[in-house]
Amino acid sequence: MKYFGRAIVKLRFIILIVAGVLLIPAAGGFFATRINYDILYYLPGDIDTMIGQDILLDDFGKGAYALVLVQNMKPKQVNNLENTLKDVEHVEQIISYNSLVGPTVPMEMIPEKYVKEFYNSDTDTTMFVVFFDDTTSSDETMDAITEIREITDYQVYISGMSAVVTDTKKIVMSEMARYIIVAAVFVIIIVALQSISLPFILVATIEFAIFINMAVPYYMGTEIPFISSVVIGTIQLGATVDYAILMSTRYKKERFEGKGKHDSIYYGMRVAIP
Repeated sequence: MKYFGRAIVKLRFIILIVAGVLLIPAAGGFFATRINYDILYYLPGDIDTMIGQDILLDDFGKGAYALVLVQNMKPKQVNNLENTLKDVEHVEQIISYNSLVGPTVPMEMIPEKYVKEFYNSDTDTTMFVVFFDDTTSSDETMDAITEIREITDYQVYISGMSAVVTDTKKIVMSEMARYIIVAAVFVIIIVALQSISLPFILVATIEFAIFINMAVPYYMGTEIPFISSVVIGTIQLGATVDYAILMSTRYKKERFEGKGKHDSIYYGMRVAIP
């Protein structure tokens, strides 16, 4: 370790330059890496669920669906809403009361056992099914659901696996940044008890490593599962900072005792940290 530390210190400027150069492709890969929110992604491709999804998409052009619930809307209003949603990109088909019997046929003329499949008179709630032309957790399907919510001004309720995945993505994206920021702030506070500049150096170094880790999957042609995207930054920050604190503490002890640079196995840290 003594020789390894000396080599790092001797080449510290070269290492810094290489790290700075790597930051450019790392930035591109970081923002281009796709985060996979598909729960089915963790299942083997030869089970019935995955096979059925492929058949549904290939043979019928419908890879995902969502249940849309609207309240306190008259049949004509519901029909206008359906016509609007049909124009949303990647919406393949809408199955509803209006699509089966038409908006001009009064509900009173239809047997109740059929009407109740689409309409609940107790809560004045109408339900219809929206099919999409892509898989459950594809970016296109999630974008379509987001657009539907924006068109309806969030006055409708959307259920189904695709809607769950869309909400999961929204929550993960908002919470992930908070976790990393909170963790970094606590690290800075703890390490700042020893030094003012040291915590910022350590956090910047660790965050740079996290940045590269998140960019690697893009260049390898893979994706990051959403669970990994949430915890990778926090875990790496928490696990690495322990070693950084131990090393910096030992360095200060060595310097306080006045040991020469060749007397200490931590020669590298003595030169590297001012």
